[in-house]
Amino acid sequence: YAEGAYFSSRPNYEAIIASKERKLAPIGHDVADVDVHQLLFPWQRMVVRWAVRRGRAELWEDCGLGKTLQQLEWARLTGGRVLILAPLAVARQTEEEAKKIGLTVPYVRTPAEWQTSHDIAITNYERLDAFESVDLNGIVLDEYAQIDPAAWGEVIGPALAAKTGFALFIGTPKGRNHFHALY
Repeated sequence: YAEGAYFSSRPNYEAIIASKERKLAPIGHDVADVDVHQLLFPWQRMVVRWAVRRGRAELWEDCGLGKTLQQLEWARLTGGRVLILAPLAVARQTEEEAKKIGLTVPYVRTPAEWQTSHDIAITNYERLDAFESVDLNGIVLDEYAQIDPAAWGEVIGPALAAKTGFALFIGTPKGRNHFHALY
């Protein structure tokens, strides 16, 4: 064998990975690091900036890494009306976490409860149908693996697509389910 002949005939690993990557144009906007709440760790601020720039993003993080603060900052920096859909048990925790970064994020059961003075609100998955007609700029799907997969395809996705709305899928991976399929 000539020197390097074996390696030059093998496929380039980086090229294989690059060929499998889906490339979607970002629809968000740039955010400076100083605009992200400084309570977040530097790596969390970087993730939030990336997600805001993408406009539609997924965050797969293990328990205890601060997903709640990241989603709240994403919602704030995205701008406009953003609804956070979460499991009922998580909704109240999110309300409390928001206070740490100076936000008021009320839990609402119906659109009528969502005051115009609050750009961000949270509700639980079971109440999604009540919010179908609400004009949203963005949505956070907290613990997405626990949401009925039809909710995105039949309700949320089409509503946001009509106005190029923003979306953040967030959660801890738990096996192969529709959250895994996003990956």
